[in-house]
Amino acid sequence: MKFFMGITITVLVLGSADFASAQQSIDGCDIRPRADCVGVDLSNESLPNASLSEANFSDAILAGADLRGADLYRTNLSGADLSGAQLSNANLSRANLVGADLSDADLSAAQLRGADLSRADFRGATMSRVDLSYATLGGATWIDGETCVDDSIGECQ
Repeated sequence: MKFFMGITITVLVLGSADFASAQQSIDGCDIRPRADCVGVDLSNESLPNASLSEANFSDAILAGADLRGADLYRTNLSGADLSGAQLSNANLSRANLVGADLSDADLSAAQLRGADLSRADFRGATMSRVDLSYATLGGATWIDGETCVDDSIGECQ
């Protein structure tokens, strides 16, 4: 501390502090890989580029959330409400989205390779340049309202 004419100046040296690894907590849910956030309400939250691989968001409410570029690899989103969510460029490879509501979501250029999308609702979703390789789509409701046949893999049939 230095004293100049009655004024106290405090100097804080941060050096090589790494703020990128700082964790955020919303509604009791730690925003990090392998988080356990069953049923959490993250409606309209802004989480672009979030690292949430292998987390459990089953039955969570993520309606209108901004998850652009998020890493959701092997994340459990079964029964989750992702209606209107921004998921462009997100990695949802091998994610569990069984029964998830993805209506009106933006999935442009999202990676859904090997994801389980059984019984998911895609009505009105934007699906341009989506990678659905090896994804399971049986019983899903497609963007046009048609139901995918039970053995649909990689595309809605």
